[in-house]
Amino acid sequence: MKPFYFWSLLFLAYSCQKKGTPASLRISIAPTITSITPTTASPNTVVTIRGTNFSADSTADTVEFNGVRAVIRSASDTTLVVLVPTGGTNGPITIVTGTGSVTGPQFTYGPNVYVAGYERWVGDANNIGGAAIAKYWNNGTSINLIGNLDYGFAYGISLTDTDVYVIGYASSTGAFHSYYWTREGYFPLTEGPYDCHAYAMVLVGGQIYAAGTFYPQPDGQQALMWVNGVTDSLTKAPSLGFADAITAAGNDIYVGGYINDTLIATEQHPVYWKNGSIVYLPHNNPYGYITGIAVNGTDVYAAGTDDGGVSYAVQWKNGVPTYLTDGTQGAGAKAIQVVGSDVYVAGYEFNGSFLVAKYWKNGVPVSLTNGQTDAEANAILVVGNDVYVSGYESNTTQHAPDWDPDLGFVAKYWKNGVAVQLGTGVTGSQAYGIAIK
Repeated sequence: MKPFYFWSLLFLAYSCQKKGTPASLRISIAPTITSITPTTASPNTVVTIRGTNFSADSTADTVEFNGVRAVIRSASDTTLVVLVPTGGTNGPITIVTGTGSVTGPQFTYGPNVYVAGYERWVGDANNIGGAAIAKYWNNGTSINLIGNLDYGFAYGISLTDTDVYVIGYASSTGAFHSYYWTREGYFPLTEGPYDCHAYAMVLVGGQIYAAGTFYPQPDGQQALMWVNGVTDSLTKAPSLGFADAITAAGNDIYVGGYINDTLIATEQHPVYWKNGSIVYLPHNNPYGYITGIAVNGTDVYAAGTDDGGVSYAVQWKNGVPTYLTDGTQGAGAKAIQVVGSDVYVAGYEFNGSFLVAKYWKNGVPVSLTNGQTDAEANAILVVGNDVYVSGYESNTTQHAPDWDPDLGFVAKYWKNGVAVQLGTGVTGSQAYGIAIK
């Protein structure tokens, strides 16, 4: 009886193997999720899911955002690229393959926030300030745009359906050169021995328009605009010029900045250029400059500073100035956006001890910080009922010294007044251009 019993058990084990995959093997080939990027985004945003045991055939996998099926754009064994489905709600992402399923991290529906800026890098214990690393943040995740041995700053940011464009300037050889970055790499706008700084950009019909300032030696300073990398000088020597903002309306390109025609220090005029033609804006003090520009219908708006010892935050509409501050304390306007009949201006105002980051809506100030440390607002973007402002807030009551101009500064953005920290706070950082997708 013993041999019969032995062979019966052996046959039964063999039959079980033939009838199905052992449980241990089934577990090993079930899909896993190791990361989801980003974890917060709006419908139709591209999301990359990384893991194991996916199918390279996109039709063999199913991806659901809290029960709502997503379109898979591409697939491999370890990566799925999908579009966030319309109509989904906050909840987990589930992947089903022919070999099993997995439920991954929570996904949050909401705007995909991109912010350009920079952060200092500490090379050693004695290097307090360190080199600045150009970067952008996507929903708080930091993406460096240049290596740690380069020195660079990112200011403007624009989005397409598939890419992120960032503009700024960087150096690895001594002189700063203007660049723009995409996910494919970085592209120089200038070369040569002289510094050139790019500050703002706008995408129109597939073309890249950018604004910045060129510093030919010995004492030159010229406002520039680039169209797809081709330089267009807005000012010519002996005039001194500076370009800091850019926007588009239809076929018209507007650049904001300042000009000094006579080289007399008390004649720095706030101006903008429309398709290269200069428009002077009235001001009451010697030093005026534009740092933000917007167009709404036929109306041209600008924001900037009028400085005569005490600086004022100012907005202009069709050349008519409106002073946002009374000159009791110094202030400045950095950016402007117009939504319908509402005008939003971002900037700062001194409270006697510290700079306070704030914005003005139709001239009414909204403070973003409590005035206990220095802070400034550098850019503003209004999406629906939400107001986004980017800038910095210091984590120390010490004012930044000349030898470390960003000491204590922490890059942040505020959504409806609630701060989101971007910089680490270990070294100085600032946030500038902001874009929402």
